[in-house]
Amino acid sequence: MAKRLSLVGQKFGKLIVLEFSRMTKNCSYWACLCDCGNKKIIQGRHLITGNTSSCGCLAIEQARINGRTRILSLEGQKFGQLSVINLNKTFKGESYWFCVCKCGSKRIVRGSSLVSGATKSCGCFRLENPPRKTHGMTYSPTWNSWQSMHIRCSAKDGKMFKVYGSRGITICKRWFKFENFLADMGERPIGKTIHRLDNNKGYYKKNCVWADWLQQARNRTNNVYLTFNGQTKCVAEWSETLNINAYTLYDRIDRGWSVTDTLTIPVAKK
Repeated sequence: MAKRLSLVGQKFGKLIVLEFSRMTKNCSYWACLCDCGNKKIIQGRHLITGNTSSCGCLAIEQARINGRTRILSLEGQKFGQLSVINLNKTFKGESYWFCVCKCGSKRIVRGSSLVSGATKSCGCFRLENPPRKTHGMTYSPTWNSWQSMHIRCSAKDGKMFKVYGSRGITICKRWFKFENFLADMGERPIGKTIHRLDNNKGYYKKNCVWADWLQQARNRTNNVYLTFNGQTKCVAEWSETLNINAYTLYDRIDRGWSVTDTLTIPVAKK
């Protein structure tokens, strides 16, 4: 193993090396005393290369001499769980400060991050207080139905507002929160959407179910009913009974076909 070069007693800029501090990942660290009186632990190669030549006071002095924006001293201040010990360095107009966290960890933190509150600990606070997880169902079929429901009833510039919101169709306050809607309705089954049992009332638990298009078609305010062979059914029900597409039946009615022709003439095969 190569013998470590001793820097004790040597001076680098405003720093004089007092003693060896520690060895970490093949890097030596030395306890130094600055001309201003501050003590600091500095990596050996930073001293030798001239990358660090003071405790940080030199950068402040040079900034003042050169007429640059004065660096606000954060030394001794506390930000969240971080206590600022001294200035570490300045780089491209930013000051970086040596801090000690409440948990004992040491970190170099940018001054603007401390002042703005973006950094409040070494990272331990986030580990101990993880962000609260949401429902995790954003953009799911159930969430899409919930969002569309709100748009229909609340968005005055929406295409469907005139047949929902303007008719007085509202949403109960409990369902303003998606988690409550999910608890009451459950996840949306495949092939179904939300349906109001009473078409003249709003969206709330007792008036809503998940239903397929046929169930919803039976409950429309503009339903067309046809009576044939003593039976009266809406177009959607006749479509299901006769296995004829509902749009075909509506088209025949629009063309003025009789009820008998509409329901009995087979669909021409292409």
